[in-house]
Amino acid sequence: MEENGDQLTAEAYRALELLPYDEFTHLTEQFVNRLDDIADGINDAARLVDFCTPRNTEPAAPELVTTLLAMLERLQAELARYPDNDPTSAGECRATLKHWEEKADQLYHEWRKTQRRINALPLVDESNWTEILGVLEQTNDTAYHAAMLLERIAKYRVRQVSS
Repeated sequence: MEENGDQLTAEAYRALELLPYDEFTHLTEQFVNRLDDIADGINDAARLVDFCTPRNTEPAAPELVTTLLAMLERLQAELARYPDNDPTSAGECRATLKHWEEKADQLYHEWRKTQRRINALPLVDESNWTEILGVLEQTNDTAYHAAMLLERIAKYRVRQVSS
């Protein structure tokens, strides 16, 4: 799936090369890049799980994945409206994803504090889970940044229509 995402990203960049370079093209390139980063993050987390072969699942892992999936579902719903998104709807999407991104940050940091306090995992397992959960948390951040860019694109399009 990640390779398919890379192909779609390459197609998007080829299509953008045909447009005159302006603010819209720049925002769109950034948005495409963030979507690719999301696919990369999911792939990286899966590779780490495969490579590290953890014995047990840390409770924060499924919570971070569930949060990420909710973020992607909301982002996809907003993206499905394109090019008819209005800035209000895109702003609501961004605000929703910001809430979930903060939840993901909290989940990750609380897990880290708990591990340091009680030393519940052997050092190798803790290191593996720190890396896996860190990638998931960063991917949640990327989803939020994609929503911010989608909102900027919607605002740009409204300005262009008004001009």
